[in-house]
Amino acid sequence: MLGKDYLSFAYDGRGKKVSYGKEDNYGEPLSVGDVVGCYASFSLGGSVELSFHKNGLFLGVAYSFDASVLQGQPLFPHVLCRSCSIQFLLDPMAGAWYPYPPGFISLMALSNEQKIRAVSAPLSKSQCEVIVMVGFPGSGKTHWAKNHIKQHPEKHYRLLSTEELLACMITGEQRDTSLQQSSQCLTELIKLAAKRPGNYILDQCNILFSARHYKLQLFVGFRRKVIVIFPSKEEWKKRLSNQQLKEGEQIPQTAFLKLQVSCTLPEQDDLLEELHYMGLSQQQAQTMLQEYKDEAHRLLPPVLKHDERKQQRFKKRPYPHCQTSSHKNRCTSQNSWNYLHSWSQQHQYWPASCLQGYYYNSS
Repeated sequence: MLGKDYLSFAYDGRGKKVSYGKEDNYGEPLSVGDVVGCYASFSLGGSVELSFHKNGLFLGVAYSFDASVLQGQPLFPHVLCRSCSIQFLLDPMAGAWYPYPPGFISLMALSNEQKIRAVSAPLSKSQCEVIVMVGFPGSGKTHWAKNHIKQHPEKHYRLLSTEELLACMITGEQRDTSLQQSSQCLTELIKLAAKRPGNYILDQCNILFSARHYKLQLFVGFRRKVIVIFPSKEEWKKRLSNQQLKEGEQIPQTAFLKLQVSCTLPEQDDLLEELHYMGLSQQQAQTMLQEYKDEAHRLLPPVLKHDERKQQRFKKRPYPHCQTSSHKNRCTSQNSWNYLHSWSQQHQYWPASCLQGYYYNSS
């Protein structure tokens, strides 16, 4: 993310400069209508200076370092914004919104020899691949995905996960609310990714057949790979414990048991070109999963039949106390009518504020 990564240099709207996650006061806060200019100066002596202008006023040199720090890597202009719209002045023939400082020219006016092209996206989906991770929480999906990205930098994978989005969110909301928002955003991002050529890794549980099937169908035309992370029982417990200690939260036991009951493991079919099991083999994983399911069925409370659920639901509804047939006669009075009228305006079901639950993304 801009300003958070190594060799990333930012000036943000709070009037701070941010690089490699370190913040310092710089310039002035930005507001609606401001015009920001970004200037890079490369001297013959090998030094680099990055500075910014706000509405034509020089804010001072923000960053100064030796060119060797870049390790031969180019600098790319980048904008990261949230809940706002922006405009770019990219036409070298158009008049500048504010005069350039002496000695600077527009980026678009540079010759091709002075510019380095960023990595081009693949031209068609047939040149791309999508990796769908499958596994229980804490099984090691994210660890495997990040290692795979490091081992294959030439593929420029894009990791799509709830945790990646949470790390980019700037919000004061509680984690449950942020988790719901990031899950909704991730759903839309996956739909967009399926329309744009590129290499993607979907780092989610994907243990439900319907969710997995839907995502594989979205990426028709891509080379679709499914990676199942299924460690041994002892190894999974160790990994899950480490994850819970790191994140400081645990999945409620009932929700966890329901995940085990609803889990299905993928098999080779027409919707995927490759299927790989990491940890246990496919046969061993199926056997272990059945043990998890049997244990979960024993520990979960019994499921009520349809008639029992219906009776229990009606018992919970707070109907007015009208037990005798004479109630109909009493309701003809004005006071009784007001009482029944006010009752009709009440919620027919429990209001949402009375409901409490744990939300977990198992897709």
